[in-house]
Amino acid sequence: MSFIKRNKEYFIAPLITMLIVLIVYAVKGVYPFGDRSIAYYDMPIQYVPLYHHTFDVLHGKAPAFLDWYNGAGADFTANSTTYLLHPMNLFFLFVKRGDILYSMSFFLMIKLMLASVSMTFYLRKSYSNGFILNTALSLMYTFCGFMLQNYVNIFFIDFLILFPLFMLALVHLLKNAKPFWYTVVTAYMYTINGYLCDMVLIFTVFYAAGYLFFMQSDNKSRGRSAANLGLYTFTAIIITAVVNVATTIRTLNSPRMNEVKLSYFDMILTREGDFDVQKQFMMFGSEFGIAALALTIFMLQRKKQKLDSDTKFRTYLAAILLIPIVSEGSNLLWHMGSYVHFPYRFGYILTFVFIDTLAHFLSKHNEEAPIKQAKSPGAAKVSKALALVLTAAEIGLFAMMCKKLSYQSIPDTDSYMFYGFVLILSLLSAFTVLSFCGKKMRTAVILSLAVLQSGAATYGFIAPNKFTASRNNSLIVEKSDFDVPDDNISRIKSINYLTFPNYQQYIGLPTLNDWTLNISKDFWKTNAYLGYTHYYTNTYDNGGTAFSDALMNVKQAFSTRKYDDSLYSLARKTDKAYIYDCNYTLPFGILVPEILPDISYDDKRSVFDNQNAVYKSVTGSDEDLFSVHTLSDFLTDEESEFEITMKTPNVYAASIELTEPSVIYAFSDNDESSYQFKLNGEDVIFPYLTLDDNTVYPGPKDCGIVLLGSADKGKIRLSLASNIKDTSELVIGIMSIPKLEKLCSYYSEGAHAYDVSAKGSTLTMKVDDPQGRYIFIPVEYSKNWSVKVNGKKAEVKPSLNNAFMAIKLGDEDADIEMKFIPYDNIRSLFITVAGIAVFVLLMVLRKKKHDPAETKGLQMTALVCFAIVSTAALIAVYAIPSIGYFISLFRDITG
Repeated sequence: MSFIKRNKEYFIAPLITMLIVLIVYAVKGVYPFGDRSIAYYDMPIQYVPLYHHTFDVLHGKAPAFLDWYNGAGADFTANSTTYLLHPMNLFFLFVKRGDILYSMSFFLMIKLMLASVSMTFYLRKSYSNGFILNTALSLMYTFCGFMLQNYVNIFFIDFLILFPLFMLALVHLLKNAKPFWYTVVTAYMYTINGYLCDMVLIFTVFYAAGYLFFMQSDNKSRGRSAANLGLYTFTAIIITAVVNVATTIRTLNSPRMNEVKLSYFDMILTREGDFDVQKQFMMFGSEFGIAALALTIFMLQRKKQKLDSDTKFRTYLAAILLIPIVSEGSNLLWHMGSYVHFPYRFGYILTFVFIDTLAHFLSKHNEEAPIKQAKSPGAAKVSKALALVLTAAEIGLFAMMCKKLSYQSIPDTDSYMFYGFVLILSLLSAFTVLSFCGKKMRTAVILSLAVLQSGAATYGFIAPNKFTASRNNSLIVEKSDFDVPDDNISRIKSINYLTFPNYQQYIGLPTLNDWTLNISKDFWKTNAYLGYTHYYTNTYDNGGTAFSDALMNVKQAFSTRKYDDSLYSLARKTDKAYIYDCNYTLPFGILVPEILPDISYDDKRSVFDNQNAVYKSVTGSDEDLFSVHTLSDFLTDEESEFEITMKTPNVYAASIELTEPSVIYAFSDNDESSYQFKLNGEDVIFPYLTLDDNTVYPGPKDCGIVLLGSADKGKIRLSLASNIKDTSELVIGIMSIPKLEKLCSYYSEGAHAYDVSAKGSTLTMKVDDPQGRYIFIPVEYSKNWSVKVNGKKAEVKPSLNNAFMAIKLGDEDADIEMKFIPYDNIRSLFITVAGIAVFVLLMVLRKKKHDPAETKGLQMTALVCFAIVSTAALIAVYAIPSIGYFISLFRDITG
């Protein structure tokens, strides 16, 4: 009990955090008090699915560095750090796989409780304000604007937890020349997420530059600090090489890097995002700290005193963190050029700095207010009453804002406009409380404000009302609905519903879908070239053709409505979907005469020309599988079945004469176009995000190639309504069913692998009489695959634009064994071992009083280098974008 009593704030802060969260859960009917999940926006479609992979790895049901379910079997290296190496992920040892979505309620709550503990630890070690104020300030930090907006990116909260510990270690390094914990914490942060840690290290450069300039007065101390900072930051980074070298390589080869398109010049002239309301809300939780800094400056000016070093330093930190809220150029540079929707991913640093400023202010003015109370009791009462009125008004207005936000939260940017008024009231309230109230009243107001604001904010942001489904609305099937081999390679696809791109992780069956850093640029582009749906860094299993589906081992499909087409046979109907068997399939691992060729996208016809090129390569013939046309080839003077409307002023009728049973596909890549079709009088339905009866193509995301329907030999009628007049941009591809049947029949009789097994990180198969051909492996190409044929090492060849794999076989029967080995991790392990050895050596040298950082030559070299780096960073991130800001304003004014 004495231990608990001495450390009560470490228990009180997380306890209050837990109570706030649980009360909001109970009020809103969030699990475990109802069937609502806290997951919405990106969380259920990216992060929660990948935690299923975490679960599978922890339970021995999936390999750590390979994901069979996503993107035709993808290298999981880029995600292994976040989803496997963080100790908090051990949480998934204690939940059922089917409960992962709902378990996020507890996962988030635990993370928030840990954030309150880490901030309390920092405050207790740094100041002597007492446990009540420490608890209040830790709540302000825990429920800050960054957390509320970014909890859907739930692994971001890990840095909310770690940053106070990092800052304690950084100050310890700069002030006391103690590097051990700085190295450990930095290495740990880099291990679990290098991208977020990069932004922390950007701040570290700015922080250390200010600290050396304002807080240290002699060059010896500065040189020692610069030497320690450079030496141990570098050591921490190389210690993490075993994970981060491989992660960086994989990330650079991912489609996400396609989004980093802005040059430095473009970034400094970017104005879209200036004063973004979501960036402004990152100041929530910092208001009292901002007021404390302003009041300190005011008091020094009032006394005609110069600003002391500490105030100058804190003012400098405030500037470097507030400027990116105004200047989008600076903000983009902090983010290394790219982000989507979450525009201030280092917002917790701003909150921390201002809460630290507040804690320093409160410790300095421990008992009395800095502005002495008037001798008149009435004046004192008026000032205190004013403080309470302003605080109450601010809480009331903030509660109104949160009530409005509770409908859809972060997408509701209009509701953020309230925060401008909340911020003004908060600053006035904080300034008044800090100026005129003594310790007791200050403490009571700050604690009450922290609890009430935390509760209102949690209610507004967590589990918004619009997203009340117990599961994401587009999750419509379960593994038990399908009857496919549980072999990791027999894939499924969605026919008519644009199901979110990581749904396969939920159901535990492989698809071509992916929205992570898993897939490579080559796979993403190749799928697009073959007409599959893609958007941003997402790739979907919609689109493509029956031929490309067969090539990629798609065996079954599902639809939310009954689907009558010769491509599919109804297998069963469940309460969620119609399940179909694909009528045209190829075995896994077909023998082909050559490596499948590289394909490209030159014009709209390319998606069908690419299918023909692959078909010719597979068959070794010169025949086309598709005949390719524009709609204008088939237009007639007959009356269209569509009526002219405001949205579709152009209507057409077409007649197509089929010489054999065929499948008719269409393709358009014009974002401005809009089409509706009728085939033989029946509406054609297209994939869509939220509707299962959508008749408009293209949809809100690129739908790739779309199926118009199948028909026997003879004439078919196609009617069309469009918002554009030029029909030449719509391409029609007509696929021969007899040719596809012949291809599938040929491979069903032989010329393919058998006894195929994909378990763990190993893929095995056998092939009889290969005749010197290549075996095509419809699994994503990676240099991490090692292959042996009949016990002898063989080479894995890239196929189809480096998207898939092929192996050259001889004439004798082949026994093939493929193993996925994370070679980049293994190679970089030597760097990590060297880093650890260097770190141990440095610690030994320090203990024996031979600290390299005490060497004058190293100190001066480090100081000069750091001065150059920090000055260049400040100029590049702040000075030049500020100039660019005015240049862009002039450019906009002058046109």
